[in-house]
Amino acid sequence: MDGKDGLSFDGGEPKRGADTIYQSHGGDAPPHGVLAWEPAEVFAASGGDMGVTWGHWVMKPNDSAKKASTGHYVTVWRKEASGEWKGIVDIGDAD
Repeated sequence: MDGKDGLSFDGGEPKRGADTIYQSHGGDAPPHGVLAWEPAEVFAASGGDMGVTWGHWVMKPNDSAKKASTGHYVTVWRKEASGEWKGIVDIGDAD
């Protein structure tokens, strides 16, 4: 992956590339909360180099006076030559 791969769909136009996606989520600013996700299902290609997960996510804000956000996601994964898995498409939808 060259840093320009990857698409994030989380409202508005898709974000492309690691740097753009990172900045769209606040960049180096302190996090506003903690994101947790859990796969409900996993699908894998017979070649072992691609996969898809979908499941549920929860964003718990650091400010306890604010309500947590929840939703669903789908992520497409690709296995790199190094053996590391990278998300190349991520789609999230709030409940």
